[in-house]
Amino acid sequence: MSRYEKPTEEQRAELDSSVVTPPFVFSIRPKYVAKLLDGSKVWEYRTRRPKVEPGETILIYETAPRSMLVAEAKVKIVLVSTPADVWEATHERGGIEREDFDAYFKGHAEAVALHLIVTPIEPRPLPEGMAAPQSWARLKGESAQKRKPIAHEWKIVREYALFAVLHLKSGWTLHPHVPGYGCPATRPIKGDA
Repeated sequence: MSRYEKPTEEQRAELDSSVVTPPFVFSIRPKYVAKLLDGSKVWEYRTRRPKVEPGETILIYETAPRSMLVAEAKVKIVLVSTPADVWEATHERGGIEREDFDAYFKGHAEAVALHLIVTPIEPRPLPEGMAAPQSWARLKGESAQKRKPIAHEWKIVREYALFAVLHLKSGWTLHPHVPGYGCPATRPIKGDA
């Protein structure tokens, strides 16, 4: 019998769900932030599709002169289509005039609209070391300490945790720092000296 068994999909899913990915921070001009906060605007427009999915929470950064995080929002819908189709579907609650919309999407074949459910938060600056995003970026700094590990870290964490669970359930004693016990954490990572 092998000392290390490959984890099941259920075990992998359980570990994957425990990793917290920092939210996106979206930079939005003050006049549009005001409309989002008063509810007259529920659609936020972008010329490129951010890697955000319905159900995710984002943070809203109000650009200068305030330059603060002012709200969080739950993404309800991500709509991607031509500018004309996006306008037709969203203009009633888009909070933007047609001329401004057309100018924003001029030269773009694709338009993105995010339907947001906005909740104000106590205004606060971006974490130290994070510059205001041009359009959007993942939260960085102290507020984002629960980051998703990079690929090689995640592989070691996942394999080690499953190794421990599988072996402790079978009555084995776990010796993580003794080479030869099959623990992935004792093997050198490619590129380490």
